[in-house]
Amino acid sequence: MLSITLMLAGCGHLTSPRPSPRGEGEACRTLAGIDSLMWQQPDSAFALLLDFAESPEADSLDVFNGHYFQLLVAELLYKNDYEQTNRPELLRAVACFDSLVAVGGADARGVSVWPFQRRDASNASAQTAAFLAARAHYINGVGYYERDSVVEACREQMKAWELTEELTEVDKTNRKYQWFMALVSTRLTDLFSDMYLHEQAIYFAHLSLTYYQKWEEPSWYMSHMLCEVGTQYNMLNALDSAKYYYQQACIFLPDTNCLLYRDLMTHSAFLSYETEHHPKESLDILYHALENVDSDNERFSRCLTIGEIYYHENLYDSAWKYLETVYENTESEASKRQAAEWLVEICKIQGKESDILGYAGFLIPFANQEENQSEVKSQLTELYKDFRQKRQERMHLQAKEQYTKQAVVVTVSLFALISVLAFLYLWYKRKGEHLKVQIKEEKHFHKQQQKALSGRLKQKNQEVRELKDQVNQKYGTTKIAETAASFAEEPICRLIMERVNEGRFKSKMDCQVYKKYALDKQNLLDLRLAADCHFGQFTVRLKKAYPELTNPDLDYCCLYLLGLTNADIAALMQRAYNTVTERDGKLRKIIGNSNPLPKTLSEIANGSLSVDL
Repeated sequence: MLSITLMLAGCGHLTSPRPSPRGEGEACRTLAGIDSLMWQQPDSAFALLLDFAESPEADSLDVFNGHYFQLLVAELLYKNDYEQTNRPELLRAVACFDSLVAVGGADARGVSVWPFQRRDASNASAQTAAFLAARAHYINGVGYYERDSVVEACREQMKAWELTEELTEVDKTNRKYQWFMALVSTRLTDLFSDMYLHEQAIYFAHLSLTYYQKWEEPSWYMSHMLCEVGTQYNMLNALDSAKYYYQQACIFLPDTNCLLYRDLMTHSAFLSYETEHHPKESLDILYHALENVDSDNERFSRCLTIGEIYYHENLYDSAWKYLETVYENTESEASKRQAAEWLVEICKIQGKESDILGYAGFLIPFANQEENQSEVKSQLTELYKDFRQKRQERMHLQAKEQYTKQAVVVTVSLFALISVLAFLYLWYKRKGEHLKVQIKEEKHFHKQQQKALSGRLKQKNQEVRELKDQVNQKYGTTKIAETAASFAEEPICRLIMERVNEGRFKSKMDCQVYKKYALDKQNLLDLRLAADCHFGQFTVRLKKAYPELTNPDLDYCCLYLLGLTNADIAALMQRAYNTVTERDGKLRKIIGNSNPLPKTLSEIANGSLSVDL
């Protein structure tokens, strides 16, 4: 495969322009098809690119498509886990695409492509060239990172982000731009995370989450980035924030049978150990995760976490077992380094002086690396500050332009409105005399009509008054006729009993369960009026006989008068069963009768039980 990739790197590089029927900046259809396939099936796209490289069409590419070809080579090598082998050709492609969108050389930053985009926003080939420039910087950053040039890699990724952000502002509906923004943000997150720059990693992770949310299937990517944010907060010792983001990551992850889910469980278990300090519970979860690993890398990662807990618990023999396994077998330099640091400490504690040398010797080169990385971190921090400042300035400029546009729209609208009003004013002024005459004639006509109808109106008013008196007399008769034959037949009573029969209320249930059956203030007022109508001012007599009864007590008395149980009343009044039972006792105590309230109140209502008035 190496020979094939070297062959790919040599194809498509043209030293002089070739004539082409296509316009400058227009992509070859074959390359465009491979490009489209690459976003979904990079392995299939790579196979097609290999076939294309051997075809006569590859030898006839113009300058633009020659650079386009090299960009696809670099992208597909990366997406298929091969090292970038066409570095010189890629750098020339970067310079070519930059020149098409008025961006400086490969090391330039912050030069806006807005003027270009504004002139050519409707030109598909212009936007294509701008997007290719962004992709070229992105994959160029990948090449720098493969060569351990972290600062240059970061600079290229930020340039790719800025270019695509401006394209997104021009074409907000292009989902490929949004997806690419998410990818670049994710790569910047990983880059700053690898350098243990937590604040910066969190910032870019949140940017990536913003764009992943706009994609059709963001679940896995959302979970991955939420997990990354949680990890960064964990390393910052912001444990509550870390726990929140781990929980959110689990919510977005539909598949529990995957590495990411097991990572989340591992992170959560260790976080639980840090906050609650229950090592056995956390270790049980980690042992379960260890039993379900599907690769050696995952197994060593779980062993490192288990070893760390044993180390913090001062169980050094158990810790040694797992940490030594990681140190001897893992391919992860970071994991091996961490294991070595703890093994050195264990050797010191247990007096294993002979074993210290091997681990300490492994750690020595990293001391110099830390010093070298401090300068890199400083440069990355400056890049981050510059990136945020320029982004804020662009956002401020966009907001200002939006405000200006709105102000122009408002001004034009006001001018148009004033013009219309001025026209109408002049038109009405010219027609003023005619309108005055017409209005005067209409007023005279209406006066004549008013005089003609005045007599009739007086007569009709008299008829209306007579009809009103008749209606009032009939209304009183009707109200009496509409009174139900018995208290139980009253509409409010039937409504209450229907709810009781339907609800089948139970005393042990929470009254909130029966909320839909609750009585409102109007229902209670109707019930009280019905009781007073059928039982000779029942509530008035009760209040007079027992002044200590409150208005709510009288409502309860009316409900008991219907024969309801405490469970029924608790549901209808939305009160706890115990509360209603206490009021039952209170009412019986006030009335001075130990019989059930429904019986006592029924006797009072019917006059069979006398009360002192």
